[in-house]
Amino acid sequence: MSGNQGYSGYMPMVKQIDISPTMEMINTEGELIHAHSFTVTTRENKDFVFSISQKDLVRLYFLSHKVLGNA
Repeated sequence: MSGNQGYSGYMPMVKQIDISPTMEMINTEGELIHAHSFTVTTRENKDFVFSISQKDLVRLYFLSHKVLGNA
C-alpha cells in the first residue's frame, strides 16, 4: 500500500456486505478451490460480487480491525 492515501474519483458508500458459506469455485488459474462469495451493496443499491478464499477473508478481517482500531 502506498503512503499516498488520496483518491481523486467517485467512491460509492457501502450499505451492506454479505458473505456466503464456503462453496466450490474455479479460480483464475483454472483450479477447483473452496471460497466464499463476497457481495458488497452500495447506497445506490448496486451490487458488486467477488470471490474470496478463506485465507484472504481472514486477512481482510484482521486488516479491518487494524484500520478501525487506529481510527
